Amino acid sequence: MNNLRKLQEIYPELSQVKDNDTNAAELIIRRIADDARFCLPKTAHRPHVAVFVDSLPLRVEQAKEELRDELTTLETGQWYDIERIGDEMCDRLNEIANSNAPVYTQEIKECWFLHGQELEDAYTNAGIGDKPLEDDGMAAICIYIAAELFDYLQEWIEEERNKLD
Repeated sequence: MNNLRKLQEIYPELSQVKDNDTNAAELIIRRIADDARFCLPKTAHRPHVAVFVDSLPLRVEQAKEELRDELTTLETGQWYDIERIGDEMCDRLNEIANSNAPVYTQEIKECWFLHGQELEDAYTNAGIGDKPLEDDGMAAICIYIAAELFDYLQEWIEEERNKLD
């Protein structure tokens, strides 16, 4: 969005293009491309390659490992203990999710670029609101990790129940 606003400042006619007017948009794009060729040195015509590090799955696995370590230290063996673990672990799940969420803006943006729809869905399903990108989108990432941890905890509880039966 910021890039579009900057382009609209340089090329005011861009803001007057209708959504379905492809001819006008194409003419403006050609003008922008011609201006860019004029400004750029000849060596700059090589394509720019952006490398994204997909850290979200790694962070989720790290959070699951932390939860797994905590669950293995618990002594279970009774049905009551298993149910209690599920109830008492909710706060701990959020702590683990928060501690495994990215804090650097670039990494947060990469997570949103690569997993935007999943993060929006997690935020919407949590029922918190309709602005998943507030706080630069970090809240949605924490919610996504917490949801993954909750699913993992449910699977672990089910396995423990099966062991008792």
